[in-house]
Amino acid sequence: MYRATLDAHASVWGNEDKPLRMDLHRLTPTERTLYDDLRDNRIRVGLRLEQEHIGFHWLAHRLEQLLDGSTAFHSGTFAISP
Repeated sequence: MYRATLDAHASVWGNEDKPLRMDLHRLTPTERTLYDDLRDNRIRVGLRLEQEHIGFHWLAHRLEQLLDGSTAFHSGTFAISP
């Protein structure tokens, strides 16, 4: 998950009662940074975003960006770079 996705869905954040505390070795550096922030409670204690709460339009737009080859994805916006 990207931080922009997490931030855009703050209104539906939940609580994780039993957070995973282990290192995950197959994450990209960006994913690892967010995972560490979540695991270490740097954003909020016990923060959880269930995938069911990620908006369809958000997902569709992000998939369109990926298919178009765009990697720009900024917090709170749908920024597309050439």
